[in-house]
Amino acid sequence: MEIAEQDKVRFKTLTADTVTEKDFKKIYAFCYRSDHGELKYQETYLEQIEPLVSGEVIEAFKKWRLTFEQAESETLKNISIPSKVLTTVIDGSIVPKETKRINLISAAELLKMDIPPLEWLVDGLLPKGSVGVVVAPPKSYKSYLCIDLGVSICNGDKFLGRKTNAGEIVYLDLESTKRRPRDRLLQVLGKNRAIPSGFYLLTSENDVGRIDDGFEGTINQIFESHNSISLLVIDVFQLIRRKQGRSQNAYDFDYADIGAIKKIADAYHTSILLVHHTRKMRDLGDAFNNASGSTAILGAVDFMWMIEREKREDDFATLHITGRDIESVDLRVRFNKDSFRWEYVGTEFEVKEQERRREYEESSIIKTIKSLLSTHGGEWKGSASEIKSASKYMGAEIHDDASKIGRTIVSFGDLLKADYITFTQAQEGKERKRIYSFICSQCS
Repeated sequence: MEIAEQDKVRFKTLTADTVTEKDFKKIYAFCYRSDHGELKYQETYLEQIEPLVSGEVIEAFKKWRLTFEQAESETLKNISIPSKVLTTVIDGSIVPKETKRINLISAAELLKMDIPPLEWLVDGLLPKGSVGVVVAPPKSYKSYLCIDLGVSICNGDKFLGRKTNAGEIVYLDLESTKRRPRDRLLQVLGKNRAIPSGFYLLTSENDVGRIDDGFEGTINQIFESHNSISLLVIDVFQLIRRKQGRSQNAYDFDYADIGAIKKIADAYHTSILLVHHTRKMRDLGDAFNNASGSTAILGAVDFMWMIEREKREDDFATLHITGRDIESVDLRVRFNKDSFRWEYVGTEFEVKEQERRREYEESSIIKTIKSLLSTHGGEWKGSASEIKSASKYMGAEIHDDASKIGRTIVSFGDLLKADYITFTQAQEGKERKRIYSFICSQCS
C-alpha cells in the first residue's frame, strides 16, 4: 500500500491543531497489515510516515491509536482479506481494500493470440518499451555513450555497429547545466553528423523532483508536449530516487524504484535508460554484481549494459550485455577520443581470436617452420632444438626453450592447419627425443 500523493501533501502541512480523526485513520490504515496471517497494527510501517509529518502529530497519533483500538476492537477483528495491502479509508472508516480482478487465459488461448514480435530501438541491444540500466564507474564516458545513442536513434545512424530505428529522445542530464551537454553534443556530432531534430534535453537547472514527489508530474509535462518519444535517458538514476526508509530493506527499495520507472515506460509506451554507478568493491567473478545497490536492480530491469575497463585510462573496454529478451554477450568497444564515440571492435571471442591470430603471425617459431617448409619442398622433420638453431638463418631468431617451442606448435595447430600445414610428433632414438614432422600442401 503506497501513500497517495494528495495525502503526502496534506501530511506535510498537519499540526497538532489541524490534524483530524480522518487523518489519524489514514495513518492507521497504512500501518494495519498482515503478520504471519494475523491482521494487526505494525509500528515499523509508521517509520515511513514519520518523515512526512511533525513529531507532535506522531505523538498525538500514538495516543489516539490506543483509544481507537479499544473502541473498535471488534470491527478490526472482522477485517480479514488475504492480501499484503489490506486496508483503506472510505468516509472515515477503515475497510478492506478491494481486490483487483484477474483474468486467467489457457495455454491454447495464448497460443492463438496474435502477439506482435519484439521491436528494437537498437537491434539486439535496446528493445522498444523496455527499461534498462547502463552501469559504469565515474569518468567512463557513459554520458558520451548516451548522447551518441540519442543522436544515432534520432538520425537513424548505426550505434555500436547496430541498426537503429529512428525516433525522438529526451535526455535528462541532471548533473549538468546547459554548457556541459552542449559541449559534449558538439563533440559527438563533429563536422559530419546532422544536428538531430528530435533530441531534447533537460538539465539540472530544472527541478524534476523524485519518484512519488514530483517526478511523475515532470514526465507527464514532457509527454504532453512531445508524445512521440521513443527513449527517455535519466542521467543519473540516483537523483530521482526516493529516500530509503529506515525499516525498508535495500532489495525492496531498489525493486520498488525500478517498478515505478516501469510504470512510466508502460504508461507512455517508451523505453527508459537509467544511468547508474558501480559499487566501490569490485566483483571479479560477475561483472553485473558491480552495479551499486542490491541484486534487485538487475532482476527488475529488462536489460543491463555494464562498461568495464581494466584501468581508468584505457581506451578499450568490455561492454557486458544481458537481459530478458537480449542475448547475453560481451562486446569489445573502444572510446575514440577524436570522434568522442564508443566504437564496436568485436565480441570478446572475436577479439581474442584476432589477438591469437596476430600472435601466430608474429611468432618467430611459426615463421621459422614456414621458412623450413618453403626451402625443403613442403616437408620438414626435426626437433624443437633444430627449429631453434635454424631460426638464426631464417630471419626470425627464436629465444624460447625447447619445451616452449613444443607448446607453441601444439597450441597453434588449428591455425597451422588453416595454412595447409599439418604435423605429427613422435619420440625417436635412444634418447627418445621428440621429433616433429611437418607437411605443407601449398608450400612446395
